[in-house]
Amino acid sequence: MNANDLTLCSMTTKLGTARRVPRSRLWIEGARLAAAGFVQGARFDLSRTAAGLTLNLSPFGARKVSGKDGHPIIDITGDLIRTTFAGDRVACSFKPAQIIVSEA
Repeated sequence: MNANDLTLCSMTTKLGTARRVPRSRLWIEGARLAAAGFVQGARFDLSRTAAGLTLNLSPFGARKVSGKDGHPIIDITGDLIRTTFAGDRVACSFKPAQIIVSEA
């Protein structure tokens, strides 16, 4: 079994509102991020797939995990979120160095 096939945990979350635009914010925080290696300051790349979005840890990634005091936060906003997901709920699967976000 490949380590990337191992799902550490999963969750369902509701897409939030950014700048008064509904369904345009994906907010993930806490221990699930850290368990997958997405700790504060870690860099990652975001790619759109047929199923939704994939976040992959990368030392030179275009995006960075924020947060403080051991509480990591990923906050992705904009048209990418709104146009990728039709509904207002998404499922997040946490794997080592990867998060897969798809319609719930």
